Amino acid sequence: TSLRTCGSSPRTIEALQGFAAATRGALRKLCLYESGVTPATMVQICRHAPKLTSLKAAICHQIPEAEILTISALCPLLRKFEFKSQWPDSSPMERWAMHFPLLEDLKLRSDATDRYSTALYRPTLLAGIAATARANTAATRLDLAACHITRDVIDAIVGTPLGNRITALP
Repeated sequence: TSLRTCGSSPRTIEALQGFAAATRGALRKLCLYESGVTPATMVQICRHAPKLTSLKAAICHQIPEAEILTISALCPLLRKFEFKSQWPDSSPMERWAMHFPLLEDLKLRSDATDRYSTALYRPTLLAGIAATARANTAATRLDLAACHITRDVIDAIVGTPLGNRITALP
């Protein structure tokens, strides 16, 4: 039900796909690090893992929006989803988190910003923030590390179900 693996050789990636298929939908957690899995292969793996709750994909390739949308449809139970996005200058909450309503933690900081950076990231895609705040039904934590919060960001969250559930601002 859980696999943590790495590798980028065609043989390794083929074995990973075979493993996912062999679980017959029982795979719940998948962690890929230093992996050469392409976005298309990630989608194929997700087709065999509809019950995934955690997908950490520190893969070499950026995952485009089309594949993110496909993964959200194939794996609707995802509570944790980490990957290299094609938008390093915006936050997951602004770009794609709204497609995963069960995420436990939401991140309102740029993928390019280090958690302990002194440079602040200023969110600007307010419609995405508001959409995530309305769509999410599970998050209680909102990661604001190295984030410059403005009144319009607060307005995008206050009054939504997320705004009433936040218990931690790490």
